[in-house]
Amino acid sequence: MSFTIKGALTTKKNKSGLYPLTIRYTIGGVPNNISLKTSDGKVIAVDKNDFDTISGLMKGTKSNYYLLNKLILTHCEVLESVAKTSNDKSFQTVKALYLKRLKEIEAEEAKQEAIVKREETKVKARKLHSIFSAEEAIEKKQVLTKTLSDINRELEQFKAEGVIIELDEEEVEFKKLLIEFPRMYENRPIFKQYKSWVSNLLEFSQQTNTPLLFSQLDFDFYSRYGTYLMFNRMKGKAKIVNNTFGGQVKKLKQFVNWCRRIKNVKNVNLVYETYPVYRKPKDDIIYLEDNEIELLYNEYRSQLTESKKRLIDITIFQCCTGLRYGDIYASSWKITEVGSEKVLTGETEKNEGKFVIPFSLDTRIEEILSRYSNKLDFVVEAVYNRDIKSLLKEFYKKYDLHQEPISHIKERFDKKETITDYKYNLFSSHCNRRRFINYWKLQGCEDQTILDMLGSKDSEVLQGYKRKDINTTAKVITTKVNQIRMLKEMKEVEKSI
Repeated sequence: MSFTIKGALTTKKNKSGLYPLTIRYTIGGVPNNISLKTSDGKVIAVDKNDFDTISGLMKGTKSNYYLLNKLILTHCEVLESVAKTSNDKSFQTVKALYLKRLKEIEAEEAKQEAIVKREETKVKARKLHSIFSAEEAIEKKQVLTKTLSDINRELEQFKAEGVIIELDEEEVEFKKLLIEFPRMYENRPIFKQYKSWVSNLLEFSQQTNTPLLFSQLDFDFYSRYGTYLMFNRMKGKAKIVNNTFGGQVKKLKQFVNWCRRIKNVKNVNLVYETYPVYRKPKDDIIYLEDNEIELLYNEYRSQLTESKKRLIDITIFQCCTGLRYGDIYASSWKITEVGSEKVLTGETEKNEGKFVIPFSLDTRIEEILSRYSNKLDFVVEAVYNRDIKSLLKEFYKKYDLHQEPISHIKERFDKKETITDYKYNLFSSHCNRRRFINYWKLQGCEDQTILDMLGSKDSEVLQGYKRKDINTTAKVITTKVNQIRMLKEMKEVEKSI
């Protein structure tokens, strides 16, 4: 029979108006509580408002919440270990095994403490003997022993009062690992994304006075994290939307998983695993239409400076290949021949997938690569996203295109805001990738074929790049139906022959 274990409060409060803190063992739908006590046998009780019933842990509102959470998690682990190994999982049996195991742990700790103290005494005695006589060493040893005992007593007192000693150590460890984590991507274009995420997380912590602690990754932390980034960022910092916040949360979960599995970090609040990651597809999918691409590349390009020509070439190349901007900037691809067909192949920076782009998809692929000796590392993505807006603004104005603003919705948690802006201001490198996906979808390509070309694995992400309006959907359906009809007619002709 399955069971669950978590921290909980009793339903009744004590005479002081506080609720006893327990670990709850639920078996067969029946909850059973075991009270948590101090070393002198007193039941620990807390204010109900300081306890998070979902995570089963104390909130950050309690001064000594870190120590209490450590106590809860430790006892939960002991209870779970004896329950898993016991054939009889009834509460009475498991509780008895749990109490027995606590005594064993206490005895083991006392034994280990005695060994450590004995070794410490030997070391101190050896050092003292090198300075003092035997009598002086004994006297000095007695003084030092007394002093150490006093210090240990004071430290325990500080912990009991919630003075942040161990808490600082946990946050130091969190930040140390946080700085180390992005270095895994140091030689890849996505390194800057991870550095930006680290910067945003540290900014949130500093501006809201929120400690970064593995033990406090609860929904309260999630809510404060999202609220700051989407509504309350410091002056001069852009307020992000749900989709962007989803990317920040995804990296946070990836970081904590790495800390647990690679760095063996313990005492992690597992609530973080259930943090929602927003991935809502955009309804306002924009990209360059075929006529815009032709006009931009074949006519407007010839009127510009070399730097703006390069900007257009990167844009058209990404539209024709669908590669992420980071992969284009890295330019770490190979050109191979498969039969009589030239193919651009390489590994994607984001997910280490294998992209396969036949040159026959568009003649401009080979043309642009040849123009720059196969290297398109001109400007980083942030600069491209900035400069392409002004270039398209001039282009649209010259040819009288898209002079009406577009309405789109920005979502932050459950709040929706309608924004109107011009197409050029909404444009970024992602739009070029969207053009590739939508173009080949309109040609009747299956999702898997598009994924194989791009070296992607996630079909759900692919859906977020597709335009969802009626006209596009109708064109896709019509193209597919025509292909089916043509195939049917071909088969009928073959039969007659």
